[in-house]
Amino acid sequence: TDELSNKSARQIPSTNSSPSSIDSPLAIQIVTPEEKETSLPVPISIKNSECRLNTTPPIPLKS
Repeated sequence: TDELSNKSARQIPSTNSSPSSIDSPLAIQIVTPEEKETSLPVPISIKNSECRLNTTPPIPLKS
């Protein structure tokens, strides 16, 4: 389980090149639950874009 935790934790720092990588995940975690209750389609679609850029490789998405 330790190795799994390491992999999970490593996926976030994976975007260490971007300083916002620290802010983005935090903002997503805080905004997602709140926005989910307010309006699913609009905020989620926008947040999804940001979330994907940080969680998934930003190279293919940005390209």
